[in-house]
Amino acid sequence: SAVVKDKNNYIGVGFSDYYNSDFNDYNDGLNKATIFVNEKGKLVNEIMLDLGYNSYFNDIVKLDDGYVAVGSVQMTKEQKEDKLSEGLIVKYDKDFNIVWRKNLGILGKTELLKVKLNKNKDIVVVGTSVYGEGYVGNHTTGGGILLKYNKNGKELLRVNNGGPYNGRFNDVLIEDDGYVVVGLGKANSGIIVKYDKKGKKLWSGSYGYTDNNGINSIVKLGNNYITA
Repeated sequence: SAVVKDKNNYIGVGFSDYYNSDFNDYNDGLNKATIFVNEKGKLVNEIMLDLGYNSYFNDIVKLDDGYVAVGSVQMTKEQKEDKLSEGLIVKYDKDFNIVWRKNLGILGKTELLKVKLNKNKDIVVVGTSVYGEGYVGNHTTGGGILLKYNKNGKELLRVNNGGPYNGRFNDVLIEDDGYVVVGLGKANSGIIVKYDKKGKKLWSGSYGYTDNNGINSIVKLGNNYITA
């Protein structure tokens, strides 16, 4: 799903059932969040997150003392059967030992999609937390989520947008005065939102007729934001 470079190695994240793995045994059809270590084009290690049922890593960022990977995990049999999940953020040291782990469960289907570092080396994460299929309610803290943690895993900021059924943030652009996120607002409506450093919404815009993902990525060119 994503890759970073660390000296001569490429560190990738995703998932695997290890059916053809040289490093882990086949996992009976369960997908496990995995870190893949590639050296000069050769796969030299696969680090499995042995946790719960199915799990996935969507993104990774390199820190001075290790890595942070984000994704989702099904911790219980009920979550697996109902296709629900908890958000997942894991910090590893340079040897891929787990330093700390956070599970985030706001609504039934929570997933963390992108992770970046700000200038203070705080960890900025975006994702989604919505109801599972068939759930009905009026929860007010779901939808697209923006989170910030310090290097020790302490939560510093939590912001949400949208509603409990469709909202998601797919990408975040970190600026000196805040954060610009893109994703999905209401059904089939892409959004772009800017927050200040304290999580106050400064402005927003929308683009109708997208798919269920909305807008997936953002960069800045001069004074303009380019989204895709």
